[in-house]
Amino acid sequence: YRLWGGTSWGIEQNAIAVGGTINWVRTAAGVKRDEYILVTMDQSNSAYAQVYNATSSSWGNQTLITNTVSNVTRRGIAVGYESVSGDAMVVSCSNTKDPVYRIWNGSTWSATSSITTSLVNVCNHLEIASDPTSDEMILVVRDSGATVGNNYEALVWDGSSFVSSNRFGSVQAGQELRAGIGLKYETSGDQAIVAVTNGTTNGFIYSTWTGTGWTANAT
Repeated sequence: YRLWGGTSWGIEQNAIAVGGTINWVRTAAGVKRDEYILVTMDQSNSAYAQVYNATSSSWGNQTLITNTVSNVTRRGIAVGYESVSGDAMVVSCSNTKDPVYRIWNGSTWSATSSITTSLVNVCNHLEIASDPTSDEMILVVRDSGATVGNNYEALVWDGSSFVSSNRFGSVQAGQELRAGIGLKYETSGDQAIVAVTNGTTNGFIYSTWTGTGWTANAT
């Protein structure tokens, strides 16, 4: 990695080594602390997270999220910060339909927990977005598409648990490598939109989170 200092790039440096050759990398910047979280998925079927402390200019607090990733050719990792508390959530697919996650509170990691989904196939792709005005986040899980139809599930995190979900969209057979997920909150934090692929059509299917519920799926 290299650090951008505002006018120039620093020298190339190494973060903490992981268990295998890395396939996927995702990062997020702290909103309350001068830190970054780096999440990796490697060819040993493992997902790790580690924290960069910008005050000490050092990496630390590496933790294993899971060592049972079923398909490391899919980008099944995600990381996001809660906007008010500053806590971070790191999520990874494993070898079931239900992804797993850990929470970083600035000093310690929580135990690994599982997110119960209503999907049928194994978790393959993940995306996460944070409400800019609260600790709410939305996680979108896309399964392997082995059984076509309702391959996406959007789940709402309220700062302590997942409280609402919506399942929709489908993956075109033969296109399982593509995530096909778009996810964004309004700046006001009033609502968010999730758009995903819609099978073999040339359009997408979407739903809006209003803060209390999901609108009907639409194309």
